[in-house]
Amino acid sequence: MKTLPVHDAPTKILVIDDNPQNLRLLYSLLSKEEYDVRPVTSAEQALLTIKKSSPPDLILLDIKMPEMNGFQLCEQLKSNEKTRKIPIIFISAMNHIDDIIRGFSLGGVDYITKPFQEEEVLARVNTQVALRNQQATLEIKNAALESEIARRKQIEKELRLAKEAADRANQSKSIFLSNISHELRTPLNSIIGFAHLLVKDKLLNESQRESSQIIVRSGHSLLSLINEILDIEKIEAGKFVLFQKDICLTHLLNDIIASMKIIASEKNIDLILEMDDQLPSHIYADPNRLSQVLINFVSNAIKFTEKGAVRLRVFTFRPCEKLLTDFTTIVHPSQKVHPQQERIGFEIIDTGIGIHRKDHDIIFQPFEQTGENKYRLQGTGLGLHICKKWIEKMNGRLHLFSQAGKGSTFLFDLEIHSNEQVSEDDHNCIPMNDKNNANDGSVRTILIVDDTPANYQLITLMLKPHNVKSIIAETGLEALELLKQHNPDIILLDMMMPQMDGAETIKRIRLMPSLSQTPVIAVSSVIGKHNFDHYRKLGFTDLLVKPISLNDLNACLKKYL
Repeated sequence: MKTLPVHDAPTKILVIDDNPQNLRLLYSLLSKEEYDVRPVTSAEQALLTIKKSSPPDLILLDIKMPEMNGFQLCEQLKSNEKTRKIPIIFISAMNHIDDIIRGFSLGGVDYITKPFQEEEVLARVNTQVALRNQQATLEIKNAALESEIARRKQIEKELRLAKEAADRANQSKSIFLSNISHELRTPLNSIIGFAHLLVKDKLLNESQRESSQIIVRSGHSLLSLINEILDIEKIEAGKFVLFQKDICLTHLLNDIIASMKIIASEKNIDLILEMDDQLPSHIYADPNRLSQVLINFVSNAIKFTEKGAVRLRVFTFRPCEKLLTDFTTIVHPSQKVHPQQERIGFEIIDTGIGIHRKDHDIIFQPFEQTGENKYRLQGTGLGLHICKKWIEKMNGRLHLFSQAGKGSTFLFDLEIHSNEQVSEDDHNCIPMNDKNNANDGSVRTILIVDDTPANYQLITLMLKPHNVKSIIAETGLEALELLKQHNPDIILLDMMMPQMDGAETIKRIRLMPSLSQTPVIAVSSVIGKHNFDHYRKLGFTDLLVKPISLNDLNACLKKYL
């Protein structure tokens, strides 16, 4: 039985021979095999048949014919794009080698000699039909493959264009967030700074002082929100990194408790700090991120506690799985931790509303909040998600134990290397004196360069307790003119100014021989410690991040005066 073509229709075979007896024999033989046989007696009839109907799948072609022989017809068929791929089997009574070679050279695929042997004819025809069908199948598959390749290339192109558009969007978002951060921090710097000064003003009555404290808290809340949004952007972009240094653990914890006590006292909640006697006095860590995590946990505990207490316990910690069986593990360490390795544990315990176990994982998702509506209205739902990411980054573990109505316990432990030596850059561990920063009692001169009046007025007020003289310049060009007349002991230079920014101004300042060693402090809400190296190479000595706190300013004066 013959092999059907790929479209499952009978294979069409055109038989061309001027001998009717041969035609009848071949027709009878091939029809029995269910081939669609079309017999013609001349080359001219063959051409007419091909023209009027679809081309055959196979041609059996006699060589010796009047007017146009088989070789001539083969040449004509092979020169036509429509018929050149049709396989041709030559038929001839001549068995001369030259005829066979010529047939193959013209494009024939096989050769059958007369008189016919039925088995030989069927074998050769079936073989060519099978090869034809295989070729057709391959052509279909190749066409499908080419179509798929073209489709995938188009998809890859679209994905590449989409990625490029997403990258541009992300870059635009980062630039926007950076710019809006600067624009928001500038007025916040003034609001928080002036409010701090008002709180310390002895002329204010109790009501005025309370109003000033509300301004301070609201300003810090808004600043915290800005920082959370920027942190989320960095986390999404994979750009969040740790900047570790030697810090005083005691001072860091006391500062956190001090910053939270006002909020706790307003709710009549006790805020307690418990520190293990075995804790090192100094550790090597990222103070900003560790403070951020602890402040988030403590402020959350206060937020969800209506009565009772919030405790922050800090202790040396050797993890033991048996002790944590009741806890839900939120974060596993990213690197292997030795079971006997001593770590520092931080435990935040409250007597608040508690958290249902089904919500233990949910609360660490971005923008997710649980509890009653009055609690959901407070905050953005980003704090715990950011804490989780920073604990992961610090190779820490985070566990949660809570029961609805019975309070919550957040426990995380970190591998933090201890260091008993105080770093020169660790301002928290250097005693500050608000009024006596100059060693010899002489009046020091400070040049403040800032285009925003509220900013330089605030810094001037902060400097009042110190024995310093403040000079103001609102532009970089004005600063350069003033530096020709004065030789300040320190320069506070804002980075974002019109016409000439801080980077261009510092370049020109360092060209003045008398100012080559003068401390120049960059003041910015955009630059951070992580990217300050570039600006240090420009000539800046140090960095103050807006909004400037009294402690940071005092530390700067202590260090450079």
